[in-house]
Amino acid sequence: ADLFQQFIGFMGFTEGLCAIYEEQEEVEELLDYMLEHSLYITKNLLHYYKPEGYYLLDDTASKLNPFISPKLFEEIFVPRYKKCLDLVRDDNVPIFYHNCGRCEDLIPAMVDIGVNVWDPAQVENDLVAMKQKYGSKLAINGGFEFRMPSTWPVVDEEEVREEVRKTFDRLAPNGGFIFNGMITSLDYFDPKVQEVNGWIVDEAKRLSKTVYN
Repeated sequence: ADLFQQFIGFMGFTEGLCAIYEEQEEVEELLDYMLEHSLYITKNLLHYYKPEGYYLLDDTASKLNPFISPKLFEEIFVPRYKKCLDLVRDDNVPIFYHNCGRCEDLIPAMVDIGVNVWDPAQVENDLVAMKQKYGSKLAINGGFEFRMPSTWPVVDEEEVREEVRKTFDRLAPNGGFIFNGMITSLDYFDPKVQEVNGWIVDEAKRLSKTVYN
């Protein structure tokens, strides 16, 4: 049901976003056609695979803001997502919603239609406020990012571990938190990147045993 990404894939960002604002009726007709395909897949997936979770992936935000206004998001996309998610909820399957970037303005409508887990809840969002607002109704998966320091490749291990501890202190109390995040580098094969990520994973595992046992 990744309707936004598929739509942008058809038209590109510039033409696609212009169409959403200038030709809303035509866009909705296309989305309804696409939705029929998503409903068909969802029905058969639930029937034949009996999944333990349903993952809705549809990035609709940049690092700074959503690509479209919350109003248009709720008018155009949310009702169509709901048709798919209603099928999932009827089967009592947990719903995971993937949306990168600063998308907190769009999350309330998604919680209303049944989203249980927000993934990845990135640090651009006010995650503490979201946790306070929704409590156990919405699990936060993510919440961590260690920015590569200007001293790279010199990194203080204790500083890295302390940032992990701060994240747990903010988001883990009373549950509803799945730690996820690494150092801000895509060079996964760099030995130093692997070492720092190892510290992060090790500290998170240690804290998870303390917090959730």
